[in-house]
Amino acid sequence: LTIFRWDGSSWTSEWTATVGGNGTNAQRFGIAYETQSGEALVIYSRNVATTNELAYRTKTNSNCGSGWSGEIPFDPVTTSGIVHWIRMEGSPVSSSNNIAVAWADSASDLSAMIWTGAGFTIGEPSSALETQLERVSSSQDVQSFDIAFESTSGELMVVWGLNQATTCTAVGTDTTTLSATNCIRYKRYTSSWEATTVMNTVADPATNIDISANPNSDELVMAALDNSQADLSIAYWSGSAWTGRANQDTSTNAAVAGGKYVATGWLISGSTTRSVVLFVNGGAQSQRIHGFVGNGSTFTRQGNDTTPWFTPTPLFANAPRWIDIQMDPKNKDRLMFTLSDNASDLFAKRLVMTSTPTFTWSNSDAPSAPLEANLRQATTVPFGFAYWRNP
Repeated sequence: LTIFRWDGSSWTSEWTATVGGNGTNAQRFGIAYETQSGEALVIYSRNVATTNELAYRTKTNSNCGSGWSGEIPFDPVTTSGIVHWIRMEGSPVSSSNNIAVAWADSASDLSAMIWTGAGFTIGEPSSALETQLERVSSSQDVQSFDIAFESTSGELMVVWGLNQATTCTAVGTDTTTLSATNCIRYKRYTSSWEATTVMNTVADPATNIDISANPNSDELVMAALDNSQADLSIAYWSGSAWTGRANQDTSTNAAVAGGKYVATGWLISGSTTRSVVLFVNGGAQSQRIHGFVGNGSTFTRQGNDTTPWFTPTPLFANAPRWIDIQMDPKNKDRLMFTLSDNASDLFAKRLVMTSTPTFTWSNSDAPSAPLEANLRQATTVPFGFAYWRNP
């Protein structure tokens, strides 16, 4: 792991750490900022099991070129394997310094905790969130979990997929709300860790999963697809309950190790708010952009299995391997969609919504070529995109 710092005009190498792995089927680090203070937190795998599996370093906001702490080892209570995947998310609440961290280890155990600016004072739940996390072929070869903060309350949502090779048995003593088809689960942190709950009416496991928060409310949107039935699930969180939509598409590309085939985001123009779900469709259609637009819990397909929402120039190689959405924090009517394909190409496409709403896609990369045609690898986030937030 090598950490670089951008000062507004150039990059500087800051420090390195050994995290293990080969980078193709795992992401062993995360970076996030405290919203109120602007201070940074980096957490990473130490490539060891049993004790002090994680470590972190912090950076003050007082001086751009200094302020890094030394490495601070951290010993998660519910983790005993080597940490393979890490997800971090800072609370959007302006008065908060909370940063959520969730991670999965080589035993497919999932856990989470919250940094408050004074340390990890909101610790893990008393037991692992999951001990049979969904995977493609081996533990833990895919990111089958995600996290998001509600934008006004600052409450945390963790969502994950249960391994479809196991039986989706009851959580605790509750045997009435679970069946073998309800394999997407979630847990919230409000003032304490709430009980693990099944996301109702979503019919398939979540081999790939992505959730995002409406920047103006406590709404969330989730999308997931699996690697067996190639089905897409979508769900909407109102701030108090999930409404699931099963089998929104039944011919997606099947999830692969190290890949991510779903992405979510939000667009706001005037009084019009819509969620966006993008996914990789099957066959030759994977070379084009397919998706849904959500209005609350109602999701409308843009195009169909033979007619894409947008045909990019040039077409993606068949098929994409990692897709991502980043919402513009200053101009909330637009977002950037980035992806790597299996030819190791990198693309960027912009989506803009009017208050009508009307949606317009554009090729933000070169109109006749990818941004990069020789990525080091195709899987596991071989690129990054972020908007400048100030000014």
